[in-house]
Amino acid sequence: MKNKITLLFASLIVIGMFSACNLPSAKLAATDSVVIVDEDAVAMAVQLTLEASDEDYLLEENTPSDDTEVIEATTTEELPTETPEPQATVTETPTLNPTETLTPTPTESMGDPAVNLGNASWTADFSSDEEGFYDGDDEHTVIEVQNNALSLTSTRVIPGWHTWSMNYRTFKNAYFEAEIAVYQCSGTDEYGLVFRGPDYSSGYFYAARCNGEYSLRTYKDGEYEFVAAWQYSELLNSGSNQANRLGVKMVGNEIKLYLNGELVDTFSNDTFTGSGHFGFFIAAYETAGFRIEIDRARYWELN
Repeated sequence: MKNKITLLFASLIVIGMFSACNLPSAKLAATDSVVIVDEDAVAMAVQLTLEASDEDYLLEENTPSDDTEVIEATTTEELPTETPEPQATVTETPTLNPTETLTPTPTESMGDPAVNLGNASWTADFSSDEEGFYDGDDEHTVIEVQNNALSLTSTRVIPGWHTWSMNYRTFKNAYFEAEIAVYQCSGTDEYGLVFRGPDYSSGYFYAARCNGEYSLRTYKDGEYEFVAAWQYSELLNSGSNQANRLGVKMVGNEIKLYLNGELVDTFSNDTFTGSGHFGFFIAAYETAGFRIEIDRARYWELN
């Protein structure tokens, strides 16, 4: 009996010792998460210098000063669809689906040269890239033929920086027009026609702006001069996702400007009177990713 009491007492002591101990609890070690973002940035601002030859039609002028603010458009990767199409995409400016086509509404009036002149002397529908215009890209602009159109995209905003693509063909007295779809744009973003260029670094610039203004300038020896200052016209479809048909008729020193088939101005200027090259230009003053597409270009040679 005594042994049983002793054993019971010893057992109670052992149980008491274990019940009095606080076993350490496990603690989770906090770790810091690191997110690495792989971001491609376009940060080049080198002016392309033109060598005046028949093989290089892309010209860029008006190099900005050191204090010119440069806004860079960053690209975002998009998941391919069943039929992926090459396109320049920028985060600042969502672009339209390239399969959509904007068509200008022509004014079928008696004054519309495209109606009155019959069959054109030359037409480009951009069903191939063999129309004679430059297509390529650099750090400022992407020019390519896609979806039966010549596409020009300004990837960066650099006020005063113009890029153009000219054709090796020439004409002197002619009516020249193009159907131009304008995608995301704003304010003073501009685009238009170049014509009567004696070389690939000069000529007349018939310009339209996103805000509904148009002008005519000469570009010679690195300087622009206005033939007609900027002015507003209700005939010009302003804003994003619009289309316009710009036309110019030149005979000798007389130059007539047309918007969607309607005559808007007539001028006399003798800066460029001989045969010259023609093409299109783009200048992003406010919108990175500003894009235009030329669906059709044509000219009629006149006596």
